[in-house]
Amino acid sequence: FGSSGVPAGINIPNYDDLRQDVGFKNVSLGNVLSASYGSGEKPVTFVAHDDQVLFKKFKGDSFEVQVGIHELLGHGSGKLY
Repeated sequence: FGSSGVPAGINIPNYDDLRQDVGFKNVSLGNVLSASYGSGEKPVTFVAHDDQVLFKKFKGDSFEVQVGIHELLGHGSGKLY
């Protein structure tokens, strides 16, 4: 990859004509999701102390939903005109 970020999901195939004619598949890279949003013990600085447990409980699942929505709506919907 040409950046420092590792994708958490991909939309394949990466050819617009195939996506329109045949379809596409969204792939969530679970190993990246768990590594990025694993069960780290460090507190998150922008979350209040009282909300840390709640934040850690839902951060992995909510990030996975965000990735799925991004892949579906950002890359997989609509036709090119």
